[in-house]
Amino acid sequence: MEEKPLKIIVSELLEKKGQVKGDKLVAQFDYIKEKEGEGGVELVEEKLALFNHVINSRDIDLNSWYPIGLIPSIATILRAELYWEDSDIINLGRAVSKPTIVEEVFMVRYFSKLEKSFNDLPNIWNESFSVGTVELGDFSKQDKEGFVRFSNLDIHPDFCRFVEGFILGVLAHGFNSSLLVEETRCSYKGAAFDEFKINW
Repeated sequence: MEEKPLKIIVSELLEKKGQVKGDKLVAQFDYIKEKEGEGGVELVEEKLALFNHVINSRDIDLNSWYPIGLIPSIATILRAELYWEDSDIINLGRAVSKPTIVEEVFMVRYFSKLEKSFNDLPNIWNESFSVGTVELGDFSKQDKEGFVRFSNLDIHPDFCRFVEGFILGVLAHGFNSSLLVEETRCSYKGAAFDEFKINW
């Protein structure tokens, strides 16, 4: 199957229903700048403008809402132009999940354990994303694994990698040991929902 041009992919992504809070977009651009320098940020802005979506990362309002399609659009541009891999996009999601200073103090006090962070995932997600219903599956201390499901989140495979990283970042704030997050079902590939397996 012939791949769609990047412009078509981005245009379709920007039409996806749903929004993301501005602070998460700012965190996304901050990570890009840290990894690729100012040139990486400028490249993304130039490509988005070329694809008829003008956005200046310095003008993003932290409390305003923006098209959720910007997240996979930016990841897809970075994959195409700077050869980002799945691991880079996962790290992007992890960086975006970093809490504010106020949230971090709250989490240290109340979510110092992995299970508590796991249980608060739906609230954390809903604060920043207008789509995606989060359902917590089994959480087994004995087997050292847990499951998280997202419904109504059929967006793009790059968004799935972003979500993997986001989950990893949220849970890592409440746990000091190694964590693994792996997508086991994908709505983009025909499953009824997206499912992520967590191991530690």
